[in-house]
Amino acid sequence: MENQFSFIDQPTFDIKVLLLKLISNWKWFLISLIIAFFIAHYINVRKENIYELDNYVTVKDENNPFFTSNMSLVFNWGGVSDKVNLITTTFKSRTHNEKVVDKLKSYITYKKKGRYNLINIYQKNPFSFAMDETHPQLINLPIEIKIIDKNRFEIIVNPEKDTYNLYDYEKKESNSTSIPKYKKKFTFGEKVTLPFLSGTFTRAKYIPFQNNKQYFIVLKDYNQTVRHYKDALVVKPKDKNSSILVLKLRGTNKKELEEYLNTTTQLLKKQILDDKNRYAINTIKFIDSTLTYIQNDLSLAAKDLKKFISNKTVLNLDDPTAKLYEKITGLDLQKNTIFQKKIYYDQLKKYLKNKSNYENLPAPTVVGIEDPTIVSNVAKITQLAIQRKKALMNFQENAVPIKKIDLEIESIRQSLLQTVESALYNLKQELQFVNKNIRILEAQINKLPAAKQTLLSLKRKYELKEEVYNALLQKRNEASIVKASNVSDLKIIDNAKDIGQLPVAPNRKINYLIALVAGVLLPLLIIFTIFLLDNKVHDISDLEELTKVPILGQVYHHDKKGKMPVRDFPRGVVAESFRSLRSALRFMYPKHDGADSILITSSVSGEGKTFVSINLALIQAASNKKTILLEFDLRKPKFKEYFKEAKHKHAGLSHYLSGLASIEDIIVPTIHENLDLVLSGSIPPNPSELILTDYTKKLFKELSERYDQIIIDSPPLGLVSDALELQKFAGISIFIVREDYSIKSFVKDIDERYKRKEIENIAIIYNDFKVNMLKKYGYSKNYGYSYGYGYGGYFDKKDKGIKKWWKKLKKAFKK
Repeated sequence: MENQFSFIDQPTFDIKVLLLKLISNWKWFLISLIIAFFIAHYINVRKENIYELDNYVTVKDENNPFFTSNMSLVFNWGGVSDKVNLITTTFKSRTHNEKVVDKLKSYITYKKKGRYNLINIYQKNPFSFAMDETHPQLINLPIEIKIIDKNRFEIIVNPEKDTYNLYDYEKKESNSTSIPKYKKKFTFGEKVTLPFLSGTFTRAKYIPFQNNKQYFIVLKDYNQTVRHYKDALVVKPKDKNSSILVLKLRGTNKKELEEYLNTTTQLLKKQILDDKNRYAINTIKFIDSTLTYIQNDLSLAAKDLKKFISNKTVLNLDDPTAKLYEKITGLDLQKNTIFQKKIYYDQLKKYLKNKSNYENLPAPTVVGIEDPTIVSNVAKITQLAIQRKKALMNFQENAVPIKKIDLEIESIRQSLLQTVESALYNLKQELQFVNKNIRILEAQINKLPAAKQTLLSLKRKYELKEEVYNALLQKRNEASIVKASNVSDLKIIDNAKDIGQLPVAPNRKINYLIALVAGVLLPLLIIFTIFLLDNKVHDISDLEELTKVPILGQVYHHDKKGKMPVRDFPRGVVAESFRSLRSALRFMYPKHDGADSILITSSVSGEGKTFVSINLALIQAASNKKTILLEFDLRKPKFKEYFKEAKHKHAGLSHYLSGLASIEDIIVPTIHENLDLVLSGSIPPNPSELILTDYTKKLFKELSERYDQIIIDSPPLGLVSDALELQKFAGISIFIVREDYSIKSFVKDIDERYKRKEIENIAIIYNDFKVNMLKKYGYSKNYGYSYGYGYGGYFDKKDKGIKKWWKKLKKAFKK
């Protein structure tokens, strides 16, 4: 398998070549930069400015300065332990953001026509829209409001799609429907009732407007609006483990951001204070409900006592009677306290058994219950009920956190029920003892005169009611003081405010910098990747590095019409290249009798061996040497494309080598003096076998006697073995390497064959050599075997030679 070419090449990295490659592709860098900067400019100009506002809050356990231990109230609890996490979660909760959106009506957006898009004009809208939420409204389509004058406006609807959604803001659901084009005038303050819009438009008194200016109103899906703010709001501690929270929000209108941030903090601050006052509020409600009927009883008792005293002579109680009265009054108060406690316990027991929400429990101390277990558990179960309500903002009923709270509530509820049962039993025993003592004292009172008995009875009733009433008033005042002096655990340090903040996006400088980097990097990566993967020959210097085979010369790039520049442009640079090759060949011919024969081959098709063969034959014939050109590429003949006189000739090499034609039958005279040619003939099924016949040897013997030069256009050496078989009939073997086309690995294979002496007296012609600015100024190593006269006046006027560099640039831009 030694004769087979290898397609595998190990690329070599040459930084100098890479730099030259990058410089030669400067126009792609320019085009890439222009496109990148255009995109950056487009984004910077057309994209709305995005601003970011923030505010600062702090979370603390604010103790009530008016709460003291002798107030007999235990509702001044501080909330959950991890307040920072709770408040952070609440800020991001759906329920809390719904409250903010409801308050600000954030699902209604006012805009005006800008240069490139619609601009948000929050708080600068010259009109407002009061929505009728019982009527479905068109969402996600800008409805144009053209203000005609201070009293009239026009509604214009131009749908771009077939269907849009009508949103029911009461049910929070939407239905799709088709919306036709619409245009109608209305008066400000007039109720607008349309199939897709219902509400009242009102002119803003202090905001100026422009007549016929395009304003728009955009209604949005309520749930999507809440979700937008919930996701967009950023809440995080200022520092690690800090109690200071920073709230950040981004949007296109700074006033809108300012309003939302300040409203969300104010609402949560109020909610936390309301939750903190919940225990006091429940206690006040309980006392107020008790005071209502006690006040009525006290009023009746006072009237009865006053009426009795006014109808009787003033009765003075003697010392024994007064002491008796004092004792029974004390027992009455004790009995009333027991009754109040029993009523509280009965209500608490009923509440715990029948209710599931325990937020509204009053403080037990309001009726004199001092049992620490009951007082503590009532406070805990109320606290857990509020905590559960907050947790429901972020979790479903069956979520693990909710279930955990429910387990704690159930545990406390069971404990309270057991404690209440025990307390009721103790109160029953205590009441029996008090009633027994009251009966003993009442027996003594019954021995007094009737008037004194009546007086004592009325006085007992009045003073008992009065004592209870005054005690409840005192506790209510205590609860009111604590409620009024409570402070929210959320304190606002710094409100959000528009102080001229610059937009955070689009970052125009960064966009242009990215455009610069991308504009350079993209073509750089592409060119670098192509460079690394490139295994083709691009310069004569590549040949010098790849092979020791002598380089005969170079053939310049031919970009004119016609395939025979030696004939068509005899004074052109390409013709001059072939003259140089003719001169160089004189030093390579071996000494022998007969014709000089030259085999021309290449590694693969397309490298220009036929082009070189024909033009070399023409230049040899022009030097008065009788020349014959043999088309030995039996598989892919091309001579008929070059020579008109060969189009009607059918006999060729395949016929001669098969014994079907004589040598006279296959020789074709041409219109060129001293030049004949032999065509390949019909394409045979076995070209290699035909070449191995004795007819081949006979052919070259006869031609050698008739001609001075024999030029053999052979098949590619890298594809078939025909060239190797024909080499023994040639004095010189020429291998064609084409610039930007030939593969380096094939050249290496030729070098290996040359070193192994499989091919003798071989040389390389560097074909399709292109002169660019880099090569012109010495960045390319042109091999010295070329004997051309350069770019002087020896060239044909028709062939302008190598263009001026500025013409090259002009041509590049035209492309």
